[in-house]
Amino acid sequence: MKKTLDSKYKAYEKYRKEMTFSNEIKQRLDFLISQSSSFEDFQKKLPLLNLQGDFFTNSGKLKKYATYKLLDFPQQRAKRDNTLNKNGDYLLKNLEETFKQNEVVLSEDEIVEGYEKIKRDVFALPDVEIVIEPWQISQQDEDFIYLTFDYGIKNQGEVRIHKSQFLTQNNGNYKLQLKHSDFFLLVDSEHQSKSRFIKSSVLVDQLTSDNLRPATKFYSARKEFIFALDSLNFLAQKDIHTGDQVEKYFSVMKSKLKDSSEAIENVDRKIEAVVEQYKYKTPSLEVKKKLEGLYLQNEELKNLHNEITKAIDQVEQISEYLLGHKERLKYVPKDKQTENQSLKH
Repeated sequence: MKKTLDSKYKAYEKYRKEMTFSNEIKQRLDFLISQSSSFEDFQKKLPLLNLQGDFFTNSGKLKKYATYKLLDFPQQRAKRDNTLNKNGDYLLKNLEETFKQNEVVLSEDEIVEGYEKIKRDVFALPDVEIVIEPWQISQQDEDFIYLTFDYGIKNQGEVRIHKSQFLTQNNGNYKLQLKHSDFFLLVDSEHQSKSRFIKSSVLVDQLTSDNLRPATKFYSARKEFIFALDSLNFLAQKDIHTGDQVEKYFSVMKSKLKDSSEAIENVDRKIEAVVEQYKYKTPSLEVKKKLEGLYLQNEELKNLHNEITKAIDQVEQISEYLLGHKERLKYVPKDKQTENQSLKH
């Protein structure tokens, strides 16, 4: 049994890496594109984040589509730029315009450290968080926690998840943090042949259904906001407070503020609809769970909205102060003007 499980888990780890390399490529490209001053600069910085780019034909002409490959992942085939997203953000023809907006960028020596910070601040953030109660855990070892998973008709399996994805709570429960792109191997307790890969969304639905605790969903707007804020902080450290680069990130923050406002209104409408529907009757446990989940979403969105509002206010205050400071530097009193003219003559 153990040998069979080990082989299943090895196959799972290989599958998971293959499923996640596109996301890794996009994260590294997002950072490198924002920190490159030209196509040549971009090319030089790719290897610093273990990325290999193929841009030219054998005759030296620029290809229509670039391909990228991770050097620290077991990636079998290179990924073409037009398959990374639908908006064409990574197409070669669109990169040059982006590079022109980057007035100040990290040097090659600063790239790795800068990426590690962005990775901690942004890319490591979970998309969803759920509560796991002790009875949902079948076993633990030094590195992994194994969760009991019921599916189908009287079928039970086990899902192995690394302990790094769990936060321990004082009450004995755990909080499991997941990304939408996560996949897990569900091992059938009795029939190994029925083992399968499941998405994190399937795992969340089943586990929260078992313990009737709603999931906390973190909106993608948070990651985009933090990325923009970190980028503005970097520019401020380089004494850059105006220009296209600053405007680009400030516009992102304002658009995320609008997105969060609309999302709050949407959740509020859903809460009102549920409350109105059950005004004169007792809701079921499932409905109560749904309502609790909506309140959690509402709280998360309002916290995000407040964070963005505060950040925008601070950026605007700094900009107003610096603008005023420059005007003061330009202003020369009349007596000084006369004195300066006398000195010239």
